[in-house]
This record gives sequence, structure tokens and C-alpha cells, in this order.
Amino acid sequence: LVLTANSNESAEEFEEIVNMLLGKKVDGIISVTPPGGAETMAHIVDLGIPLVQVDRLCGGLEADYVGVGNYGSTYDMISGMIKDSYCKIAMVSLDLDVNPIHERCSAYRDAMAANGFKDKILEAFIRYGEEEESDVVRASELVAGADVDAVFFTSRRAFTLTMDEIARKGYGHIEGKCMSCFDDVRSYLASSLEIRCVGQPIREMACKAFSLLLDK
Repeated sequence: LVLTANSNESAEEFEEIVNMLLGKKVDGIISVTPPGGAETMAHIVDLGIPLVQVDRLCGGLEADYVGVGNYGSTYDMISGMIKDSYCKIAMVSLDLDVNPIHERCSAYRDAMAANGFKDKILEAFIRYGEEEESDVVRASELVAGADVDAVFFTSRRAFTLTMDEIARKGYGHIEGKCMSCFDDVRSYLASSLEIRCVGQPIREMACKAFSLLLDK
């Protein structure tokens, strides 16, 4: 029996879900941990419940982790766009306190700085909750602005939220710009836009996580 649940990036909901799972005496847990969920993760480990972390890493835990090279892949993508003569590259990211987002943001800034474009760094962050709508509007305005010739989105959600907003205004605002995303979003958009993606091996990551858990 496999049980699944979504915490909606809420540490409180995550704690409730974990307590529910523990109440059902599950044999093990695979977790994509929300911001603020480290204490709940530590509780799982303290109880001796087999645990595997996927994508998001809570440092200091005695638990396996399955993830990808967030920093290196992002750095290479930004450097590649600069090599192809894009120099006004903006970044749109979810505002989440998790290691994959931190690593991708750091790689964007480092790649821009290393190539002499530190003064051209442009960023927009999308928060969860009531602020999300206004943040998405600001992100779409940045992407469609004249000061940007390429955009890096740190996740699929950041990409789809922003592009849905731009779609309501017409894709003509961004024709000719290079779009890139840390996730494969090529099937999302049928247009003449150039889209570059870092495709995460989701199936392989899931299989590895289950394998590690079963080994326990």
C-alpha cells in the first residue's frame, strides 16, 4: 500500500500529514520537504522510521537523499545563453527557502558575474499565498520588458505562472527572447519562442528513492 499527500508548501500541513502517516504505522517515508519542515523531518528520524529525502535536503539528518546537480546545470545553462550573445538575462523564481532554489539562484548570479554581467542581474520572486497574484504580474512585466532578452525560470511553476499571465497580454511581448527553465516545459508552449530546459530525471529519481527505502 502506498499513501500520498501534498503539504502545499506548508510546514503546518506537512507536520499534520506526517503525524497521520505515523499514526497509520507506515514502514517508511519518502519526503519532498516544504520550507520549515526540518523539525518534523528530525522527528521522523528520531523515531527510527526509514526516511528518504527527494529534491530538497534537510542538512544534518541521518537520512538518504536523492537529488540533481542544481548549481552546475544552472551555471552551464546561463553561461550557454551568454555564449550565444544573450547578455540581458533575467531570473524568475519561486520565493521558497529550500536548497534547490537557493542553488539555482546562486548559480544564475555567479554565472552572470563571472561573464562580466553582474550589473545586469534582474530578478523577480513569486511568493505563495495572497501575494502570489501581484508577484506574478511583476514577474510578467519584467519578462516582457525591453531590458530583457532572455529569462531563466528556476522551476516549472515559476514558468507556468508567469507565462499564463503573459498569455493574457499576448505572446507578442516576448517574441525573439530566449526562455530557459529548470524543468522540461517544452510541451507547455507551442510558439516560435526558443525554450531551453534542464530536464530532471523524475522517473529515475523516484525509482532510486523507492529502492533506497526498500533497502531499509
